[in-house]
Amino acid sequence: MLLTLRLIHIFSAGVLVGSVIFNYFLLRPALRLIPPAHAVVIAQRVGTLFTYTGWTALVLLFLSGLTRLYLTGNLGILITNFLSTVMDVRLP
Repeated sequence: MLLTLRLIHIFSAGVLVGSVIFNYFLLRPALRLIPPAHAVVIAQRVGTLFTYTGWTALVLLFLSGLTRLYLTGNLGILITNFLSTVMDVRLP
């Protein structure tokens, strides 16, 4: 189970980073080379696709990370450290 969650986590991170790199280094320069009317349509369609892809990757990263922490028994440590440092609450 941990191996599967790790693979989902790594794949999601790769998809997220790959989407950002594709959008910034390939799509943006290509949109400057075509007529503005076509560029708007392409940017809207690809932007919608990458919005769904990005949010899906972020949700999978969050859920797989939390699940891995829970299965290894480290989720309680994370919550305790978060509460004690960020919210300045001391737990016994």
